[in-house]
Amino acid sequence: MSNGLRQVVVICAAAWLSACAVQSNKTLPRQPAEPAPTAPVVGPTPQAEPKPEPPPTPKLDLHARLRDQLQSPTCSGTESVDRWARLYGGKPERFAAHIERIHPLLDYVLRGIEQRQLPGEFALIPLIESDYNPAARARSGPAGMWQFTADTARSRGLRVNNSVDERMLPGPATEAALGLLEHYFDTYQSWQLAMASYNAGGFRIRKLLERTPLRADQQLPDGTPRGTREYLDKLNAWRCLFVSPERYGLALPEVPDPEPLVLRPARPELRSLDVVTQVTGLSAQQIAAWNPTLARSGFAQNAAAWLLPESAHQAIDEFAAQLARGEVELPPPREHEIRAGDTLSGIAKRYGLTTAQLMRLNRLNAHSILRIGQRIQLEQ
Repeated sequence: MSNGLRQVVVICAAAWLSACAVQSNKTLPRQPAEPAPTAPVVGPTPQAEPKPEPPPTPKLDLHARLRDQLQSPTCSGTESVDRWARLYGGKPERFAAHIERIHPLLDYVLRGIEQRQLPGEFALIPLIESDYNPAARARSGPAGMWQFTADTARSRGLRVNNSVDERMLPGPATEAALGLLEHYFDTYQSWQLAMASYNAGGFRIRKLLERTPLRADQQLPDGTPRGTREYLDKLNAWRCLFVSPERYGLALPEVPDPEPLVLRPARPELRSLDVVTQVTGLSAQQIAAWNPTLARSGFAQNAAAWLLPESAHQAIDEFAAQLARGEVELPPPREHEIRAGDTLSGIAKRYGLTTAQLMRLNRLNAHSILRIGQRIQLEQ
């Protein structure tokens, strides 16, 4: 390289380095600093005022629930109503014991009425019909707590045959009765006409109303049978006894509300009433009062469902589960030893079975010969 060219390169390099030095000394513009976050001012935490607790819902007893459900909650007794009220009420001790006896079934019927939003007066019908006795049977044919005829019962879906009569079972019979009363009440919007239809027959009351419409001051149409009018007086008498018992020198008993009865499918594996009494701790009389057609030795054969307190159903379910796991055993089936004069029909009646059930259990027929000393089964 020539000296002149070397000087030019040196000069250019010096100039470039000088320019770079100037460029490197430039201060880059700074981003504006973000303001420091301000710490929140923490003061004393305000104490939340306690919310006022809602007032406790009063627990209505059975009698109060019934009075609340009545469409006519006052007692306007006529001479006939007062006469029946005194007859039904009787002496104070007898009246109190009577009301206490019917409590479980009255509660069961009233719960069905509350669920369907029907007049509470309908809960008084079994008092007139049967005195809340599921085993009641009239000579003219009606049977059960609601006193259904066989034809009416079948029309409402109840089974009535040689093996079972569901008119005698409070659970199915109550469902059928309330369904019928609900139909009448929806038709007329009058509990008096609904009850008249229940007593005298829906067709008859409908024809009377078609012939002579009801006047404003009437509860029942012209031509209503005398017995049906008296039926209404009887119901009003019971209404007065629950609304104003003091009017007749009486008082409703102060007893704890019963444990609700519940209708559940039967557990045939338990086989007999004896087993159920042992498992539930209930007496045979209590169980029979709620399930009168459940024969002493044939629970499974005589009912598809049992009406029992919830705690009894729970005990039965637990025992059935233990039975399935092989943790418990059933006692051997009961037997009857044939004696002189025994007949199949007589044996069946003695143990609460039908003759047909007894023959099926022992594979017998109408021509079978019973021998003294022979043992026949009463349970499966």
